[in-house]
Amino acid sequence: MRRDAVVDIGFGSARLGFGGEELPQVLDAGLPGLLRYDHDAVNFDPLDIEAVFRELEQLGGFRRPVLLSAPAEGGALRRHLARHSFETAEAPEVALVAAPVLAALGCGKLNCTVVDVGAGVTSVAPILQGQLHDGLQQRPFAGHALDLMVLEALKKQGVTLPDEPPDWRKRGTGFGALRLAQDVKETICFCAHAPLATLEPAKAYRHILPDGQEVEVTSFSRAIPEVLLTGSETQSWPGLPRMASEAILSSGAAACREVLLVGGSSRFVNLSQRLQRALAESLGRKVKVTSAETRYASWLGGSIACQLPHPMVRRYSKAEYQELGEDLFSR
Repeated sequence: MRRDAVVDIGFGSARLGFGGEELPQVLDAGLPGLLRYDHDAVNFDPLDIEAVFRELEQLGGFRRPVLLSAPAEGGALRRHLARHSFETAEAPEVALVAAPVLAALGCGKLNCTVVDVGAGVTSVAPILQGQLHDGLQQRPFAGHALDLMVLEALKKQGVTLPDEPPDWRKRGTGFGALRLAQDVKETICFCAHAPLATLEPAKAYRHILPDGQEVEVTSFSRAIPEVLLTGSETQSWPGLPRMASEAILSSGAAACREVLLVGGSSRFVNLSQRLQRALAESLGRKVKVTSAETRYASWLGGSIACQLPHPMVRRYSKAEYQELGEDLFSR
């Protein structure tokens, strides 16, 4: 029996592999604009999706069942993915599951509130019995916005930045300024153990970039992640505690007990502890906040889901697609 292909497309990367495996075999990372969140809608360039399916073909993922992960909202994207899966990849059957549901499953959870700080969007999604519940929130402030803040901090210090590669679809096109900012964010930045406004200024610390340039990082290494918690009026960003509190209050009791923190920009030191304390203050009771151990929680959830005879995974056959069309995936 051929294993299902698992395709997890996010706002800044695509992860491809096969069911039953613990890690994706292909990771196209750092792809700003792979998906975009504009005016409360998920937008995409069809050429980018075609590039992802070319990767899937090279991996040997055609002519087998496909399980797709996609943002919780985005009917046009779901229809486009379904069409490519059936017509380009010649899949005999296709399942599509919302990314927050898969992230929860990938961490062994069926009831929780998933807080996903991804590349282009931060989402908060209550999950009850493995299904997406009312109360979903999405904001276009996430890892890429933090990368831009790091980039601005580097520019202010006169750092000479590399040019952006001309086309992410072509391998070996260089290490651009945004990738440098992402690397600095992930290796240098961290959340302070307490609200930054309550702490004394830290001593200056200089960091050497890969090209030998030196940069003073104390001025931004804690301040930039702090925005995830405090919010930003200029960015129309309410902050994680407020988003999570509102989602928890609108959901059932089971999803209220635990918050699952996932996404590449959720891995800052002290972020989960700070969020847990902030939620306790906001809600007047303790809510457990757990950080995902894997960076690829939604992909891993897809790898698990395609093996489960579970109602959360609705598979559509090629015959159903031919009869009813791609609108099957708008539901």
